[in-house]
Amino acid sequence: MCGCSAFTTFFSIFIQEHTLSSIWVGLIQASFFAGYITGAHYAHHLVAKWSHRKGFSLITLLFCATQGAIFATTSVYGWLLFRFLSGLLLSILYVILESSLLITSSGKKQGSTFSLFMIGLYLSQSVGQFIFNWAHHYIECIAIILPLLSILPILFLTKQQIDHHLFTKVKLSTFFKKFPSEMLLSALAGSLVGIFFIYCPLLLKEHALPVAGHRTLEK
Repeated sequence: MCGCSAFTTFFSIFIQEHTLSSIWVGLIQASFFAGYITGAHYAHHLVAKWSHRKGFSLITLLFCATQGAIFATTSVYGWLLFRFLSGLLLSILYVILESSLLITSSGKKQGSTFSLFMIGLYLSQSVGQFIFNWAHHYIECIAIILPLLSILPILFLTKQQIDHHLFTKVKLSTFFKKFPSEMLLSALAGSLVGIFFIYCPLLLKEHALPVAGHRTLEK
């Protein structure tokens, strides 16, 4: 997440500088969230078929490859495609991590386990902004190498035995029927967060705030 958060802040500015249009910024970044939704929808098939360790390692490698492809291409259509793929792969990584936590933690410990997970998640995003603040000229290395390093501790984990009876198919409509207000509020909150992450760096740049200021507000 250190590499991903730094890249998200950087990419909106990068797109605008190369396309001169905020519309393309919205479209390309929206493709990331479209991929995110798609990946979350199909991720359970991968989790049910592979071990968490194998799935995490392979998807992380593919994610790093898409990050590198974003820097390698100069086409807006290429950015649309690879940003979609990076969102898809990142959401699968989230599902793998969270399903692993569900399996390995007992009912009484799940709350505290997920609390620590979320603290670590958002703390790493803040750290990523600090890293980018110091080394924004090396964003390619930050966005690719840091995710690659996350594979190393995973390789030393023992292989988990997956009980396939734990996996049941649940339709999205079921959540809307049981928790309509919660789903609606979640959708609105997600929309606001997406807008903030995409357009906030552009607003700061428009007001001539230096790069360090962009990172400070994102933190």
